[in-house]
Amino acid sequence: MRHPFLRVLPLCVCLGAVLAEPAAAQWVFKPGGLAFPATALTETRSLAARLVNDSKVPINVDPAAITLTGSGAGEFSQTNDCPPILAPGRNCRFVVTFKPQSLAGSAAILAVPSITPGHPAALLSLGGNPFPRVQNDTGLRTCSDAKAAKLTCPVAGFPSQDAETGRDALSKTNSDANGKAGFNFTKLDANGQPLPASATEWGCVRDNVTGLVWEVKPVGDGKTGNQGLHDPEDSYTWYSTDNSNNNGAKGSPGKRRALCSGFNPVDPASWCNTEAFVERVNAEGWCGFKDWRLPDRRELLGLMDLSGIYLSAAIDRDYFPDGRSFGYWTATPHASYSAWAWSVNFMDGSSYFQYRTAHLAVRLVRGDR
Repeated sequence: MRHPFLRVLPLCVCLGAVLAEPAAAQWVFKPGGLAFPATALTETRSLAARLVNDSKVPINVDPAAITLTGSGAGEFSQTNDCPPILAPGRNCRFVVTFKPQSLAGSAAILAVPSITPGHPAALLSLGGNPFPRVQNDTGLRTCSDAKAAKLTCPVAGFPSQDAETGRDALSKTNSDANGKAGFNFTKLDANGQPLPASATEWGCVRDNVTGLVWEVKPVGDGKTGNQGLHDPEDSYTWYSTDNSNNNGAKGSPGKRRALCSGFNPVDPASWCNTEAFVERVNAEGWCGFKDWRLPDRRELLGLMDLSGIYLSAAIDRDYFPDGRSFGYWTATPHASYSAWAWSVNFMDGSSYFQYRTAHLAVRLVRGDR
């Protein structure tokens, strides 16, 4: 006899609970692709994406099986912080680095396999646009002969001058919208991200011709040391402990004169010399970067605009409003005399050597030489 309070569940209900299939695992990269901006040969750029588990089940990640495939796979590398098991609703971060080795368009696929059966790999498409590391032209728009300058081009006996063959003379490669006289610049914000040319506040400028990124300082007010670390009135002695690039002499530590922001005579890290300034800017992470350095002579000369547009300083004031006309230090030591190093004068476009004890302006740069 059946107990009056005993109910027998239908067999189909019990089996249904046992045989129910697990919810499908969905894990995707967000964004699904990384498009690297124009990148000079041998320059390095990094972008990030997140691998997200949008399912209701954990997914086993196989870090040893992560692959990069495609025609440009050798130009990309990755690091990540993914755990062995990615729980539902969680994500991990992939940082992909692009360093082009050729001018061919670079493309690759980053694949992250799962150990969990039945679930395909998560895929991240990668693309890069490399361009050659080249030097800017001078910005000159007139020609010269052996006796006179500012002549109409062409000049008989003096062919192929910069005003005839430089970027500023080639309408297909030049636009005054982002830099006059053949220059091509992009303003960057405090995190190193591009800004429109109309931006009124920016901390750095990327030269899209050379691929270098330059420090930008605020407009000067005629006083030294009152506008913070990047005060345009601050000046520094030349100093380098790098024996591979100081011609056998360190130079002057700049510990005697308070000509830069934060100077403290008992704190060597605050002294007014080029090396200490570089270390302070890298510690700050200016524009999100920590690989700032003193430019060499050729790099700094590459910013020189001799078109005559900017009468107070031979540099594009729309992008470098702090441009000053007197000397800036370069990282290039004099080859013959260890007491000297090379500087660049933005008033007349000259480059000349100075005693390392001299106090000159500094504009830092980052990017591969």
